Amino acid sequence: MAYLRFPDLSLDLKSLIISYIDRPTDLKSLCLTSKDVRDVAVRELYRNVSFDMGSHKDVHVSSFLARDNPGLPYVREIAIHLLGCQNSSSAERNAQIRQAHFVVRLLLDHLPSDILEAFRWQTWKPFSAKNFLLLCKRQKHLRCIELGPTDEDLMPIIEQKPDFFKPLDQVLDLELYPANLDGLEVSQRFLHSVTRLDSLTICSGFHTTMDSLSDLDDSSTQPGLLTRTIFSHMRPFENCTPMTLKTLVLEKINLRYVSSSYMKVIKMAALEFIEIRKCPGADALFSELSKPHQRPLGLKTLRFYHHDDDQHYGLVAVEGFLQSTSGLVTLHIDIDNASALPKEDCVTRHSKTLTSLSINSQNTSYAVYEYSSGAFDKICTACTGLRQLSVTFPETSALDAFGSQAFEAFLHSTRQIDHLRTLNIRRWPTLGYGSALFDSDGDVNSGTLMIYEHLLQRMAQDIFDTANKIPISTSNLSPPSKLSVIAFGSNGQSAYEVDHKLTQISFVRGKKLDPFGKAQMLAFQTKRELVQFVEPECDILSYSMDNLDGGI
Repeated sequence: MAYLRFPDLSLDLKSLIISYIDRPTDLKSLCLTSKDVRDVAVRELYRNVSFDMGSHKDVHVSSFLARDNPGLPYVREIAIHLLGCQNSSSAERNAQIRQAHFVVRLLLDHLPSDILEAFRWQTWKPFSAKNFLLLCKRQKHLRCIELGPTDEDLMPIIEQKPDFFKPLDQVLDLELYPANLDGLEVSQRFLHSVTRLDSLTICSGFHTTMDSLSDLDDSSTQPGLLTRTIFSHMRPFENCTPMTLKTLVLEKINLRYVSSSYMKVIKMAALEFIEIRKCPGADALFSELSKPHQRPLGLKTLRFYHHDDDQHYGLVAVEGFLQSTSGLVTLHIDIDNASALPKEDCVTRHSKTLTSLSINSQNTSYAVYEYSSGAFDKICTACTGLRQLSVTFPETSALDAFGSQAFEAFLHSTRQIDHLRTLNIRRWPTLGYGSALFDSDGDVNSGTLMIYEHLLQRMAQDIFDTANKIPISTSNLSPPSKLSVIAFGSNGQSAYEVDHKLTQISFVRGKKLDPFGKAQMLAFQTKRELVQFVEPECDILSYSMDNLDGGI
């Protein structure tokens, strides 16, 4: 029987094979092997492109837009990030933004028409209104549209273009970030014009501007300004036909009276993905979702980031919702001002389907809660299909050769999870009272931090080694541990002490060669942004309350 070679395969099969390669460096190497392989690999290499703008490196955009760039026609998503300027004046920051707007203009002018499916600008940084209009004019196949703050009002310009909304028939994902009255009106026009929508994101940015309005939120008598403006085409809400969505993301929106607004305009029972970020009164939403006729039976993902009230209604409501539903694949809960962690029974109810679990809560004094050894062992025993896990481990010292007894008990419980790939230990191991990790001004001591990172590397190395040596199951044919990523701390700036914070430190499982050529496992520290190219299933490291605080 003659075997097919890679060049003999069809284009679809070649693309399918290469789609399993995640690292851009590997895709780049493939592009250099041969012309046939390059023609396929370049499609994946250029599918998602990110630019860090606002520096002298912006000249690289010209080479990206060169006519002989074979990957240019295959670009589908572009993300723009502004480089942070430390100790820079407001004039320098404004100049950086103007430069980024100019480069984006060149980018949009020279990109092939109608190839982009998504264009993302750094959230809450004003985007050029002229660039946004140019984007909508030249890229008519957009599937995702972000509507954030702009440097000038869009509504007067849009009203002069009667055919502006015609190309929106392919939009499936709409992300609304209104921060002023013009943003509300533009959001309403886009929402009304999109014919079929799968995903909707609404994030109120009025807290970042001077437009703090007294009637912004819903009340017991009428919908608030935000709700009645964005959904004005659906009023009265009692008689409207609710939108059928798969994904709903709400951030910084008061949901106390959700029963008379969002529960009317959105068919909650059809949702598959729900993310609630810092929404006061979120307990009212989960109380409504717990009702049989509103319960989303096909829900696969729940992410809940919340600052609870003094009565802790949010924790009670989300526990009730978790007990009333089943089949979750991804469960992320992060609660501030909490009285406890969600009960372990709320987690184990979804044990047959759960693959990603992140649980964290802390009180007003930033003291984090942790499960007892028995409760955590119950979760690990039941949820054997977990691939990503992020929890608060018991206290331990980074200076000790072995972790504390409670810390080691948690590690022992995680070894019951056969397919665990990413482990996030949210609590920082301590250095003891005599350490000087922070100076008198509260800044990190670089010398001590380097020692601390080496100590964490040793701990990660021990966890990797132990996971490989101890059998995962009772079968003699059990594979070695699949654990590939260990991270300490949460995404963003998480508390090491009450007044001091550290940025998440991640280690991936690599290998080193001794002088005799023998390979040995090595825990290698890497940036969080690069971890995804080593282990694709590590997105749990990107979500936390600390990240939300730093993002706005």
